[in-house]
Amino acid sequence: MQFKNSYFVIEVLKTGGKDYSGNDPIIITEYNLLKAIKYNILLSFGEFGLALSLGSL
Repeated sequence: MQFKNSYFVIEVLKTGGKDYSGNDPIIITEYNLLKAIKYNILLSFGEFGLALSLGSL
């Protein structure tokens, strides 16, 4: 069995402190960023991919 490290790069764009609808300010905290990363891993790779990545986050 071979272990491979995989990396992904993210880009955070802050649009003047407002979301795209212009309603609520965007507050970037460690919790919010981690939550967004987990959500996107879940969408892209499913529950199994999310479970594998949790040890690295």
